Amino acid sequence: GLADQALAQAEGLGDSRWVCLDHAASATVGDDHHAWHSLLDQALKQQRFELYFQPVVASQDTALVLHYKVLSRLIDEQGQAIPAGRFLPWIERFGWSARLDRLMLERVLEQMADHEASLALNLSSATLANPQALGKVFETLRAHSHFGPRLTLEIGEEQLPEQAELEDLTRQLRELGFSLSLQHFGGRFS
Repeated sequence: GLADQALAQAEGLGDSRWVCLDHAASATVGDDHHAWHSLLDQALKQQRFELYFQPVVASQDTALVLHYKVLSRLIDEQGQAIPAGRFLPWIERFGWSARLDRLMLERVLEQMADHEASLALNLSSATLANPQALGKVFETLRAHSHFGPRLTLEIGEEQLPEQAELEDLTRQLRELGFSLSLQHFGGRFS
């Protein structure tokens, strides 16, 4: 119900966040556990996620695009796009973040052949914490190392691994030709 939806959205916003919903805000997808489980499982199997690209610009010259942040939208059975803020909390609840990371990485690498733009793609803490999932990411990147100079993987400040793990991750990515960046650094203090 609405309480479950509010909780899922608040969890997706991070620390010290809350969400207030009313009946008019309920989505066409439905807000119960089973409906989301079914929708997301099928969408992951059928790769029903669209890529969106948000320009990241230089602060002194906003006409200068540094790279594009890769975002996703879930496409429901009616062809409607659902923003990530709505479905990511459910992905996390079902333990499917690494599954979505892998799909997004594959989709990004497929479309990179069609342009020369530099991109940044987020990796979840679930992928970082799972050696098998991280191994699949490295395997995929190894097969596409020619895109390394144009694809940066991002992790959030709140999901930083221990220093030794972070150094190992950075070293392995660098060996494959890719880089790692930290997003939202210092955000919890502002």
